[in-house]
Amino acid sequence: MNRFVLALPLILFASLAAADSPRRLTVAEQAGYLHRNLGLIRSVVGNGLSLAREDDRLKRADACSSTAVDLCHEIQQAADAGESARAAELALLLRKLLTQGVADNLAAAHAAVEQRGSSQEQLIQKSQERIVGEVRAL
Repeated sequence: MNRFVLALPLILFASLAAADSPRRLTVAEQAGYLHRNLGLIRSVVGNGLSLAREDDRLKRADACSSTAVDLCHEIQQAADAGESARAAELALLLRKLLTQGVADNLAAAHAAVEQRGSSQEQLIQKSQERIVGEVRAL
């Protein structure tokens, strides 16, 4: 597997850590940010691996939705902790994930449904309702 793909989440979260502070971070601070972001990193990597091996658009949308739900929880925690810069950065990532990951895959899955009202269409609807509920709760 491409090492860059595996390193991408670490690069992403390192940039999030740097966004919170205009000064250069110490090694201890960087380690703290990495530890704080570990759950989100696991989510991004795990769901990214699911996306890489999945062709079914609904399953791809569900993988993106799982990451989006984790991002929603992390945004709420950052906001509760008074980390507005981190919450804003995560919100931008959430927006991109919702539009380019969840919405695009759900639209493609919906377009592929041959019979309206089918069980497949109901699964798509449930997936949409789940992610909308999470985002609204945020």
